[in-house]
Formats: sequence, structure tokens, C-alpha cells
Amino acid sequence: MIGDTVRDKDGVSALAVFAEIAINLSRRGLRVHDYLEGLFAKYGYFVSENSYFVCHSPPKIAAIFRKIRYGAADAPEGTALRYPTHLGRFKVTSVRDLTVGYDSDQADKKPVLPVSASSEMITFRLDNGSVITLRTSGTEPKIKYYSELAGASREAALFALQEMVAAFVDALLEPEANGLIARQG
Repeated sequence: MIGDTVRDKDGVSALAVFAEIAINLSRRGLRVHDYLEGLFAKYGYFVSENSYFVCHSPPKIAAIFRKIRYGAADAPEGTALRYPTHLGRFKVTSVRDLTVGYDSDQADKKPVLPVSASSEMITFRLDNGSVITLRTSGTEPKIKYYSELAGASREAALFALQEMVAAFVDALLEPEANGLIARQG
């Protein structure tokens, strides 16, 4: 979203700003692609993978998130938080759980973002710079994930992201053991 004058979640305002950028670059004899390549060289190549698993059992979804949060799918309420310290070979550097109101990056361990016990949402940051967010859908029987990572090249970033996604899917969601259905198409 660009600015706060128009609440535009569909990108119409961003399109107008992009058109301005393209015009200004053209006046300087640059193409958008060339400018983008310069940004990649300076900041890295950013890649993401977003997908979901279908699960028609709300108790199973609750058990998956209890295991992530407390270390056991049958952990009773009030159990101390025990988030994973590693996902595959990647070390977890911080956790933000907007369901229970926990953020390891904050001095008081309370998240800055809004907390809601009515839906599941946990974000992990890993030592390779990747970020993974797991959340439930509010309207469908899905566990969604969003992952992102930057690398020195697009190929290197994609390779590292695919490795990391496989590690967290295996470690946290355990699709086969939990009977999760992978996104089709």
C-alpha cells in the first residue's frame, strides 16, 4: 500500500507509483528491468513460496499448532511455550506467535502486531535470513504458509528457499502423519 490516503489493497495506487518510476527512469535513459537488476545487485534477489495444505479436521489443526507451540500435540492448556529451535539444519532465531501473544524479538516478549486467539498464526525467522509464517485460513479448511528469502543470485535464493520449505513442512506440518492434502495445481 502506498501512503494512507486511499486504502488500496489491490495495488492500484502502487501501479500509479510504478508508472511514475518508469517515466522517470526512461527520462534518465534507463529501463525498469535494468534498474531492478541494479537493486538485486545491491540488496539481493528476493524469492518467496506461498502455498497451503488442506485439513478438514479442526482438532487435527489445533493439535498441529499445539505441537509447534508446546512441543506436544496433546499438551494441556497452560503448558510452557517450547517452539522448535531448528527447522532442518536452520536455526530458529526468533518466533512471533500472534495467537498467544508472544514475540521473542521484543524485550517484553509481547508482539507489536495485533493478537487474536481466534486464528492460528506463527512466524519463524531463521539464521539464513528466511522468514516463514504459518496460519490457518479464516474461511477454508487450510493451513497456509508464506516463506521468503534473499540470496546473491535468484538461483541460489530459490535453491536455499526450497530446502528450507521442505525442512519446515517436514518438521512442523508432517503432512503424511497428519493426513494433510497438498495444494493441487
